[in-house]
Amino acid sequence: MTLHIGALELQDAVCGNHHTLRLSGELDLHSAPALRDLLLRLCGEETRAITLDLRNLQFMDSSGLHAILRTNELCREHGYEFSVIPGPKAIQRLFELTGLLDELPFRASYRVA
Repeated sequence: MTLHIGALELQDAVCGNHHTLRLSGELDLHSAPALRDLLLRLCGEETRAITLDLRNLQFMDSSGLHAILRTNELCREHGYEFSVIPGPKAIQRLFELTGLLDELPFRASYRVA
C-alpha cells in the first residue's frame, strides 16, 4: 500500500505481522498526521513489529520528529517491536541535535556514519 500526502510518500511493506513503513519526501506539519493515522490503524491489526525506514526522507520538521516519537510510544504501549532505519545525514542531525539519537532503536547495520 502506498499513500501520498502532500510531499510525503508512505509505503507500507508487510511481511507477516511486520510492517516496514518507507517514508520518502517530507515528514512535516502537513504530513505527520497521516503517519499517525496509519499507525493507529495498524494498532487495530495483528501487528507485531513496525520499522520506520527514513533512508529516502528529504526533510523533517519538529512535527515529523514528534510523529516518530509517538510511533515509539505506541509500539511500547502495544508490545510491538520497533526499529528505525536511519535517514540521510541531515535527518539524523535532527535526532542528534535534540538528544534523541541514542533514545530511539536505530538499526545499527543501517546507521549513518
